[in-house]
Amino acid sequence: MRNNYTIFLFVWWCYTGFETCCSVGGETKFPQYTLPRALKLSVFLVFAVNALFQWFLVALVSPAHYGMLAVSDAPYAEGLKAAGLVGAPIILLCIAITFGGDLSTINPGIAAPARYIYTMAEDHSLPKFLGKISPHFNTPNNAIILVGIINFILIATNSITYIASVSLISLAVCYMIGCLAYLGLKKKYPELKRPYKAPYGTFGCWFTIVVYTFMLIFADHMALITAAIIGVASLIYFFLYTRGHKDVMPSIEAEVGEVDEPTAVEKKHIDKEYKIWAWGTAVVTVISLAIYLVPILF
Repeated sequence: MRNNYTIFLFVWWCYTGFETCCSVGGETKFPQYTLPRALKLSVFLVFAVNALFQWFLVALVSPAHYGMLAVSDAPYAEGLKAAGLVGAPIILLCIAITFGGDLSTINPGIAAPARYIYTMAEDHSLPKFLGKISPHFNTPNNAIILVGIINFILIATNSITYIASVSLISLAVCYMIGCLAYLGLKKKYPELKRPYKAPYGTFGCWFTIVVYTFMLIFADHMALITAAIIGVASLIYFFLYTRGHKDVMPSIEAEVGEVDEPTAVEKKHIDKEYKIWAWGTAVVTVISLAIYLVPILF
């Protein structure tokens, strides 16, 4: 059971991260169109990238080394070494993984949390210095640096299972709270004007809650302890510092605000770009499936 959970954990972890593009919605032009479409395509793009990387790795390595790859903590590096490719190819692989193979995990794992930390600092839920904006890049640089430091600390544990477990536990807590908030807002403000309405949102929320509850039950014990310590520390910080600040909360309508609609020309351009991306994603996804299914069927 534990081995099956570990496999499920890693597969699920490969697909987490793409949804954090919503955190930069305030920096996106016409997010009511761009973000839903990006979310739809991202799932298939993440699958295609992971599938292609795995296929090339297996194709490069002799079948005699498959057992070694199955238990390796760094299968790409070990696979290239087994194939006799060292030096420059490994450097190129690392670059490719950085910008492609981990696009659903590492990149959004830095960009999105920094925005969350910045917003929480503005609301006095975190120290004020984390809410500072870089005058040159116009980004929350202190928050980005903090996220980078945390990533280095996690990498230093030298346990991909621990890192994945901590990540998924954090996601579970955040997303379960988010899903409950969605259900509460939908019930309390059914007539609220929303720029975008998620299809099957209620079903998706309950499904997410059930799946993440399952993950928490079977999660790595050390990762659960880490999450519990962070949770207790957060509550202590809230009661000692955050609760003392009485911020004026805007109304729900003010939070949603007015979202600009594109002109007819802009909408046509957006739709054209989406069709290009949709067809490109479909082609790449079909190729990724075919390279695995063709050898099996024929």
